[in-house]
Amino acid sequence: MTYGSAGAGNLGHLGFEMINNRTGTRTVHVPYKGGSAAHLALLAREVDAHLATPSAVPTIKSGKLRALAVTSARRWPELPDTPTMIDAGFAHFDVPFWLGLMAPAQTPPAVVQILYGALATMRDDANASRLLRVQGAIELMEPKAFAARIRAETAAWGEVIKRENIQVD
Repeated sequence: MTYGSAGAGNLGHLGFEMINNRTGTRTVHVPYKGGSAAHLALLAREVDAHLATPSAVPTIKSGKLRALAVTSARRWPELPDTPTMIDAGFAHFDVPFWLGLMAPAQTPPAVVQILYGALATMRDDANASRLLRVQGAIELMEPKAFAARIRAETAAWGEVIKRENIQVD
């Protein structure tokens, strides 16, 4: 079985390697030059599977793709009948796709708080919130909590990379 990803070391690649590890299966990774290319490869049947982002929901709803499971701990509101990997029997499998606003490390804390406040305002705006929900659940974290999440995920994914001997060029 083959699977496409947006490139070596990206979330789809690492998530699939977690599945391989937990199931004892071996699949062939086919890296593409981005998520859209991997998505198109799946539609063209160049690969058998792909861990897609929420941007795949319209293709799923059109019937061109079938969602087998979502990788986050919670079901996606846009696909309420699609089980999570945990629902499907993969305990503690939580590989959420997320987006974050980043700033240079030397950005003054006051500026970081202004940016955070602007994001909170946007999240609370009905029109902006509707547009953001297309990408999945909206979760706004305080900057320090977000930094802690990044540190924890970096360590966890580092373990996957070491265990699976993943080479990232």
